[in-house]
Amino acid sequence: MRLSSALLAALALLAAASPAPPAGDGAAAPPEAPRPVPPAAGGGDGDFGDGAEDAVLTRDFEIPNARALPLRLLGLHPSCGCLSLRTSAREISPGGKATVTATYSAAGMEGGQAHSISVATDDPDRRSIRWAVRGRVRDLVRVTPGRSIFMGRMRPSESRRKEILVQPGADAPKDGFDEAKIVARDPDLEVAATPLEPGGRRGLRLAVGPGPDHPPGVFGHDLTVLVRIGKKELRIRISVSGAIEGSVVALPARVDLGAFRRSEFRAPKILVGSPAREKFKVLAVAAQDRIEPVPGPSDLPGAVVLELRLRDNVSPGSFGEDVRIATDHPKAPLLVVPVTGTLLPDWTIEPAEALLRLSARDGTASISLVFAGPDPPRALRPDIPASLPVLAEAVPRDGTDVPAAAWRVRIRLAPAAKESASGVLVLKADAKTPFSVPLSVRILP
Repeated sequence: MRLSSALLAALALLAAASPAPPAGDGAAAPPEAPRPVPPAAGGGDGDFGDGAEDAVLTRDFEIPNARALPLRLLGLHPSCGCLSLRTSAREISPGGKATVTATYSAAGMEGGQAHSISVATDDPDRRSIRWAVRGRVRDLVRVTPGRSIFMGRMRPSESRRKEILVQPGADAPKDGFDEAKIVARDPDLEVAATPLEPGGRRGLRLAVGPGPDHPPGVFGHDLTVLVRIGKKELRIRISVSGAIEGSVVALPARVDLGAFRRSEFRAPKILVGSPAREKFKVLAVAAQDRIEPVPGPSDLPGAVVLELRLRDNVSPGSFGEDVRIATDHPKAPLLVVPVTGTLLPDWTIEPAEALLRLSARDGTASISLVFAGPDPPRALRPDIPASLPVLAEAVPRDGTDVPAAAWRVRIRLAPAAKESASGVLVLKADAKTPFSVPLSVRILP
């Protein structure tokens, strides 16, 4: 296995890891055209207004049911962990309505905020109802250059410090803070605080950095500044991260895989070596559930290459875990490299969570699937659990030949089906990782 010249140069230059790609903008979908049978109503824009960063704001959103059939709400989906959702009803009678209550926590947020709320329904004409919501966190405390500080890569015992200013923001009173002080910090983080004027009314100047005896490797520490404005107390959390070189180092110091599909995954590599050309051995390597580090030889004398492979059982979604590297060097017994990423599903499923209402006489339904990878399957085999009283067959959509990217799963009641049930339909496509669709089957007379 030969390494690229860029990776070999990285050991000598001790290059930092690449930044993560920016998040998407979450733009609202265009409105649907009118239909003869009115679809589920609701959706639009919402405004939480202004609030301090310790505020908890609540707003209600209504979903009227203009259909002649009951409307079932299948799931509530906020775009941010700062939002929590609950609904007054899971099923809305014809002509009735339900209220979705959204609670927004502004803790740790700054400035204007834009998020979204979506509700999945069983209405075939409108599978999702969406609101674009916004708000503004009042600028009471301003932290410069920010609340997340990256120190970069440092040499052992290097006394580098980053300056942080904690000052009144544009919405703070003209006479500033009543009090500002450090109330908590990690023990391995050194912090020197100086008031910008006597009493700290104009804020604090902080000089932060790892202590002289800090162990080598990637670090992340927190400190908390308490700011009091009248009767209001705000706790400002500031994170400080970086990496300290050791006699043996791992490059890059962190690996961000970004957003990717399994079919697009290209195994990245970690180079383990000694800038001072000291002798060492890698004794063991391990990760948690999703990444498998596989050691291999290097073109650089004395170095080891770890190829990071994606395990077969990884489900779609965001993840983060550590690659832990044990060596026999007394000054670097353990190296830790964080690995983060988001695995995108190879399949787009509509509906993602299905409630099927099937007639006891001749009930049938279908689920549409589209494969987004470069190698579409030649066959798709449904695996039905005993709890679901249905039969299923997968065929290429629109009568196309195989291999096909678009499929339709036809579902009908089993001959002896008598009771409604719920379960998970598992779909297997060639040698690809199986995936599942939650199903609820309701048998109608």
